[in-house]
Amino acid sequence: MCRPASSRPIRLAALAWVFVPLLLSQPQATGGAHIAELFRAARQAEQSEDFSKAVKLFREIVKQDPSIGEVWSNLGMALYRLDRNREAVLAFQKAASLKPRTWSG
Repeated sequence: MCRPASSRPIRLAALAWVFVPLLLSQPQATGGAHIAELFRAARQAEQSEDFSKAVKLFREIVKQDPSIGEVWSNLGMALYRLDRNREAVLAFQKAASLKPRTWSG
């Protein structure tokens, strides 16, 4: 059963409530402030439904620090919203490999 598109922003917002605190609780490595700035900009792009911009920003973050599972998850959601499902699945798989407890049932 397909859910109406209007429920997607609600699910996306719910995921953000989970993942944003996790991201911000990560130890600040070199460039951590820049990553936090990019993350805030990516979240703003998501909230304005500019998913192409969000993808670009999330990709920049994972280039700088590919170990943040929450960013991979958010990247997956943005790709999903653009109907780039294959890429979204890869991003979700990467997120799950980095944070298996978050993704286990």
